[in-house]
Amino acid sequence: MTHEYFSDKELGSRERSSEEISVAVWNSIVATYHQFVGNCALAGNFPDECPDSQVVCGCNKTQLEDVLKGEIPDLLYQCARVYPAD
Repeated sequence: MTHEYFSDKELGSRERSSEEISVAVWNSIVATYHQFVGNCALAGNFPDECPDSQVVCGCNKTQLEDVLKGEIPDLLYQCARVYPAD
């Protein structure tokens, strides 16, 4: 699925074939990851049960990150922002 952004209409689209992930793109991926964890969008696959009942109360971030590390072993230890070098 592709989306045409306003900037593509105004400035023209850019080639999207780079294998390098820029700091801005990585930070966008990290923000999206935290958004999905925060709003429990991944709790169906990675449920975190409340300690006082057996009700799902969130996303089990540890379990999710273990699966991510299994799929992508070279992924940073934690899904965290990267700050550009000065």
